[in-house]
Amino acid sequence: FKQSGNGFSTGKDTAKSPNGQTAYLYTFDNITRNTTGERYMLLARKALAKAAQKAVNAANAYGIPGAGFDLLSHTVYSDYAGADTQVCAGMADTVSEIFSKTKETNEILAHRANDYAAGCADYVIDTPLASSEYHIESVSVPFYSLVFRGYVPMGSESVNLSENWDKAILRCAESGAAPTFTLLYNSDETIVVSEFSSLCGSSYKGIRERIVKSVNDIHRLLARIDGAQITDHRILENKLRVTTFENGVRVAVNYTDEALTFEGNTVGKQSYLILEGI
Repeated sequence: FKQSGNGFSTGKDTAKSPNGQTAYLYTFDNITRNTTGERYMLLARKALAKAAQKAVNAANAYGIPGAGFDLLSHTVYSDYAGADTQVCAGMADTVSEIFSKTKETNEILAHRANDYAAGCADYVIDTPLASSEYHIESVSVPFYSLVFRGYVPMGSESVNLSENWDKAILRCAESGAAPTFTLLYNSDETIVVSEFSSLCGSSYKGIRERIVKSVNDIHRLLARIDGAQITDHRILENKLRVTTFENGVRVAVNYTDEALTFEGNTVGKQSYLILEGI
């Protein structure tokens, strides 16, 4: 937002609450579920198409043939400035129209895309491969991948920014998603105390060898299942997870700290095994 000029006004271009005032959203703590002191505004729904076009124009000016949409891909919200945008109405249609128009000139990279956005995107990253674990169920399944794998290419969360690098790679194997990474080439220690402290661990020079090894290892699987949908997913009694792809390739994933057996094959601790056909 900008107060004036060629940007968007914090007054007239913000989403409105039912009383006509600017709607403020607050961040919250995942542990306590209490809101923090930080708040933010959302762009008026009527301005989304214009904002998207500005992003596309900026990408084209840099010679970038694609456009990436983050919040627009997965955020649904109301805007009581108009009757047709109340109670989250029309969000899917709005995003679908924006994506369809963008695809006339640019490819689209979507983040954690909702179904309507994933269906229009050329590539989805930050794919939800696991639950938040703030639930009462004992297990979770990679439902998103079960639905969209084979229809749109998918990338994982940033492996190097995840809570556990090796576990993130195992999730990629279970879901058939490509690993993605967040990297910085030049940075210094001041990032630790900046608003970008979450990017610590993104130094390209420090992790490039580990990235190469991880990518080369999982490429053996991804090359075998290119474009294949998932036809079956099972969690066995020994906690081994087995995913079957439509071309008959199976992958057995072991998240535990001990070796497990599957059909006479040993799957090492915290590793996976590729099996051809049934």
